[in-house]
Amino acid sequence: EELGQRNSGANRALLKLWEELDSDNVLSRPCTYCGQPIGIDTLFSNSVNVDHILPFALTLDDSNGNKIVCHTHCNQAKHRQSPFDAWGHTARWEGIAARAARLPKNKRWRFEPDAMEKFRDESGFQARHLVDTQYLARLSREYLATLYPEKGEGSGHIWVSPGRLTEMVRRKLGLNDLLPDHNFGGGADQAKNRLDHRHHAIDAVVVAIVDRRMLNEIARVSGQEGAEGRERIIIPDPWDGFRDDLRTAVNAITVSHRTDHGTASKAGLPKGQDATAGRLQNDTAYGFTGETDAKGNSIVVRRVPLSSFKKLTDLERVRDPDLKAALYQHLDGLEGKAFEKAIGEFGDREWHAYRNVRRVRVVEPLTVIPIRDRNGRIYKGYKGDSNYRYDVWELPDGKWVNEVVSMFDAHQPGWLSGIRAANPTARKILSLHRDDVLAIERNGGDRELVRVVKFSEKQFAVAPPNEGGALKGRDADKDDPFKYSYPSPNTLKAWHARQVRIDEIGRVLDPGFPPRKARRKTRKPG
Repeated sequence: EELGQRNSGANRALLKLWEELDSDNVLSRPCTYCGQPIGIDTLFSNSVNVDHILPFALTLDDSNGNKIVCHTHCNQAKHRQSPFDAWGHTARWEGIAARAARLPKNKRWRFEPDAMEKFRDESGFQARHLVDTQYLARLSREYLATLYPEKGEGSGHIWVSPGRLTEMVRRKLGLNDLLPDHNFGGGADQAKNRLDHRHHAIDAVVVAIVDRRMLNEIARVSGQEGAEGRERIIIPDPWDGFRDDLRTAVNAITVSHRTDHGTASKAGLPKGQDATAGRLQNDTAYGFTGETDAKGNSIVVRRVPLSSFKKLTDLERVRDPDLKAALYQHLDGLEGKAFEKAIGEFGDREWHAYRNVRRVRVVEPLTVIPIRDRNGRIYKGYKGDSNYRYDVWELPDGKWVNEVVSMFDAHQPGWLSGIRAANPTARKILSLHRDDVLAIERNGGDRELVRVVKFSEKQFAVAPPNEGGALKGRDADKDDPFKYSYPSPNTLKAWHARQVRIDEIGRVLDPGFPPRKARRKTRKPG
């Protein structure tokens, strides 16, 4: 509106495409194809077009990832070709490639020489996925029709909105930029941001506004003019202020996760028998050497295949000093493929006393679960396979400390907390499992909700409940705005952290901080 243009989904999408030409340089956003600048004053004129990077006629890909703004004459010169097919063998290609490198990463690969082949490989997967989705939709329709039978012959009161249709409606109404970080996970005119779980709510609203009239009109135009005609359909807002109303509703959503507090189902078990909530330990058995490292960890020993050694320094872990010396002599100066080949031949050599050796004992510092015989003697150990919960205790001096309870310890009868044993008056503040939700107030700010993602003795990671996708990979991606938070126990105290519950209709049941301000009075004896 400040530019004198109508505030519509199409215009917002055009502005977003223009910003993507070079997000770091507002003053000079050049046409990727010719290098000439595209000013904001010419963006909405006839001299600028939206181009499909890979031709729409060949890909039917109308997502934002396949769109770019360019000068009209460049679009006409490119015609129905990929950028490399159009200019890959000309002098201007070097400049095109340099400018394409500034585009979002989901667009850069489309400028590569084999972009069309890559698209065909990906579209094959998408087609298989689409068939699976269509089958599930048909089953869902049949199930609902059984629950709610038709009230009259041919009434057909249950219908399925095809995924491509809901995608098109969502895009044309400009709903893909309602979620935060849409520049990274989506955009006003591209595929929805699946990195935020609230995209399901937007899908539900789109399905609700798609009626029979809209379905029939789109089907009619598609039959007459094909996919390109379908894309020219104008879909009006269901009511004035629809987009703002939906944004308000989406922002008010509280995402909840099903927590796992370690209750294993007894279904199928013999009467009187229970099952553990998870694996108690790793399969590898470790032997004790009676030694410890500087940190107090036990030095344990186990057997590994010779082929597991990949470099000379790995040999330092070999327990037998004579075997270690023979390996050093055999492998001295080798690395890479030569090292791997030589170590595979070690057992075939006759000059040493270790012929036919394929597995060796190695030592390493590791905290393991001790296993005792009937006389109480420790004879082997296992590495704990998973952690059960993360407890936070308040010591008598007010300090908060954590204690991670392993799956093994949680299933031991009579297990006693080490912190409680050392501090009988310590008070347990939090007892958290994966996917539990905390309310926090960073630096005295507004309340935030965070989900417990993972924890160990050294780290406790939380993230907003609405964040989706592969969080570990997103956290490691420097281009992704998402990052884990790693609060220590005393940081949790400073944040006024408390566990909250979220009910079936999204209400947050918050006990406040501290959850209990006064201790119960001790009953007087006698």
